[in-house]
Amino acid sequence: MIKGYIEGYYGAILSWKDRKAIINLLPKLNLNSYLYCPKEDPKHRIQWKLDYSVDELNNFKEISELANKNKVNFIFGISPGNEEPIDFDKLANKIDIFREIGFKNFCILFDDLLEPGNPIYQANTLNNCRESFQDCTFYLVPEIYANSLSNSDIFENKYLKDLMPHFVFLPLLKFLLVVLKS
Repeated sequence: MIKGYIEGYYGAILSWKDRKAIINLLPKLNLNSYLYCPKEDPKHRIQWKLDYSVDELNNFKEISELANKNKVNFIFGISPGNEEPIDFDKLANKIDIFREIGFKNFCILFDDLLEPGNPIYQANTLNNCRESFQDCTFYLVPEIYANSLSNSDIFENKYLKDLMPHFVFLPLLKFLLVVLKS
């Protein structure tokens, strides 16, 4: 079971020192995962196609090594959903860069989009990631991830019903869905 910390909010972005402190604390709290997806990191979201600098990649590599040492599953998030079609070559390049520095866990996020997306296209994007990077684990945050975002019961939501049947690797795919009753 995935239990941990999600750096995925709007507001002040954490420092590398703060991230390291959290990763060191997680095992003491019996938590095993850290999802990196801060809304304020433009290279994660709004300008996701931009490359991280060498210094930033070195910081990510240190974080990855620390997470591995602490047996924390560090999941690198990318939020390309505000454009359709997604430039899959750019997405694959970003994933490959992070694979090269030690990451094996990725989350593709389609939450908080400016306009509703196409669930079939989103599923196919994730399927392409799985097919292209078979040595990695992929997670998904769909547009609808909480009852408060759904116009019906989340388990009856049309978007989710359209999304789920299109996963080619459904038995192997870990689907990250937070059901919050609100």
